[in-house]
Amino acid sequence: MIDITKFNSVSFVLEGVLTDEFNGETNPYKEEMQNLLKECLKHGKKVTIFSRRYGPDAETYPFIGYGKKPIKLNKENKIEHEIGDKLIKQFTDSTDIYVIYTSRNQYAGFARGNWSNHAHFDSSDYEIIAINDNFGDLIKTFNITRENWKEYEHDN
Repeated sequence: MIDITKFNSVSFVLEGVLTDEFNGETNPYKEEMQNLLKECLKHGKKVTIFSRRYGPDAETYPFIGYGKKPIKLNKENKIEHEIGDKLIKQFTDSTDIYVIYTSRNQYAGFARGNWSNHAHFDSSDYEIIAINDNFGDLIKTFNITRENWKEYEHDN
């Protein structure tokens, strides 16, 4: 079982982890993952949500929102802020949820090199391999679609 308290910070992928897949396919893990995100916030963890979607406008690529709504919401980024608002309202104003819009690029390019002892929850082996190749010593990755994902940390 994952002990979330042992990590300094945590990241989740929006599509396929916290919500349904980008293409609309149902995600059977989303409720469990949203509850895990809430647990992380209760323990005071810094949480980052990665999204493949575009940010508020093309000129802000990549857009990183620090726990607040961007000035312009579009149809692609509105869902992240609805989820973030719903979750963050349960906690104090000091709780930070970072939203990183990758505009269809790999998450590994946006992972923070200063992260250490970080947990990342994803549903894509392709993304996990890229993160492990670049940050294997700093970030522990979990593929939530694996049968025993709670006991499994990818070999780095």
